[in-house]
Amino acid sequence: GREAFSVPGNHGAVPIVREPIFRITSLRIERDVLVTTNLRLGLEIANPNAFPLEMRSISYDFYGEGKLWASEEDAGAGARADAVPAKGRIERALRFTMNFADADRRLFDLVAKLRTVRYRLAGRAEVGTGLEAIPSFALGFDLEGACPVAE
Repeated sequence: GREAFSVPGNHGAVPIVREPIFRITSLRIERDVLVTTNLRLGLEIANPNAFPLEMRSISYDFYGEGKLWASEEDAGAGARADAVPAKGRIERALRFTMNFADADRRLFDLVAKLRTVRYRLAGRAEVGTGLEAIPSFALGFDLEGACPVAE
């Protein structure tokens, strides 16, 4: 299960906070230009709490077929905050560029032929609760799976 915590010494006055849940929803080709391709990774963030959360920053490393594809610096993921409604979800787009000149040939073929790519997305997020009694907190995430490449 997901981690939950409350403020110690506060007997029921402060709600329990559950960590948001991250899930990869898609990997899409946005644009092909000569030897590079712009890709968009869909990241769903679900909020299991009865109050909104604010995703203040996300930093990450994204791997395809075991090769590093992108990191926060490539996509500027920490540039803005997103509100995740109570018991709701949002999708955030992480954009990056794949340079086929530098890419592993197998990975290039999987992307070019719109095949399924094994991925790993590992990183940290800073989350705000908007509740005076509960400060923002950082959490790590590490997602692995497979996702078809789409146009």
